[in-house]
Parts: sequence; structure tokens; C-alpha cells
Amino acid sequence: MEEESERYEFPAVISKKGATFTPQGGRCRSDNDFNDIDFDDACGLICQEGCGDWAVEMQDGSFNMNGVGPLEKMVCKRFGDAFEGKNAFEPTSSYLPGITAKETCKELCDMDDSCKYFAWEDEVCKRFPLRRYTRKSLESCAGLCARDESCVAFQWDNKECQLRAEASPDLSTREGTGAFNACYFKG
Repeated sequence: MEEESERYEFPAVISKKGATFTPQGGRCRSDNDFNDIDFDDACGLICQEGCGDWAVEMQDGSFNMNGVGPLEKMVCKRFGDAFEGKNAFEPTSSYLPGITAKETCKELCDMDDSCKYFAWEDEVCKRFPLRRYTRKSLESCAGLCARDESCVAFQWDNKECQLRAEASPDLSTREGTGAFNACYFKG
């Protein structure tokens, strides 16, 4: 159990560069938030366009059923439509090289114009709608949002700063301010 002294003290108002920010919950949320997804799901999503089939395999080419094995040795393999009627896991002229989990996450972000930044962390693909910074103080995060006209809110989570182009105060307040995380809206 956390002791009260271990909690970060979030100010009720932050003023930076002519903008005023007030906390509205623990995480900034919107109707268009990206869900964090695992490697198998990310591989399947990037294959929805232009692939006949896909598989998560070991880098040595052995088949990997249900993501079993060390993740750092796995790749997403995609197969084109030209193999119709053939074994989907047999290399053909339309066979695409395997890509790592991080590369899969990047490609998934590149496919969506609203995704501006991605990170592969804690074995999941995380996608962000504006910009993400690490090692930022709460005050410097507010300053970054104040300078960006498209930023309506920022989420600060223990020195990680996420600028948000869209966020809903109603959705954001559903999760209370955490011990080390809060969502601030530009006023």
C-alpha cells in the first residue's frame, strides 16, 4: 500500500506562457484513443491491407503458435495475395520479410494519420495522437503544451509527458488523479 508521502502533489492550477491548466483526472482520454495491443494483434492489424495472411514466427523461420517464445526473437511475417491456393506459410514471390515487434508497432502507427508517435513498451504497442516526451517535469510538460496550438491537454505520468490534440474532460475524470499521474486541460 502506498503511503500518502509517496504521492506527487499536483497543483490545482498551472500557468505557463499565457495558458492555464487544471487537472481533470488521472489519464487524458478521448473517444479516439488507441488501445495498447500485443504483438500478435499488431501483426494482424498491419496485415489487413495488402496481405493474404500473416504469422508470428521465430526469427529463424520456425512457426510460433500463439506467440510462444522470447519476444525479442519473434517477427511478424506477412504473405501477399499471390499465394492463393498454396500453403500460406511457404515463401512465395509475394512473401514479405519479417519485422520485429517495434517495427510492427511503427508500421501500425504509420497506417493511421491520427497516430503521431508510438512506443514499444512492456511488451505492448502504445500509440499516441500528438507527441510523447520522457524525463520532463510537470512544469516543462505544461510549457510544451502551452507552445503547441493543437495541444488541448497533457498527461504527465512520473516524468513522461504526453501532449494531446483531443481529449474529453468527461472521459478523463473517470479515472482519478493517481499517485504519479494526472491529466491537465488547457483553459
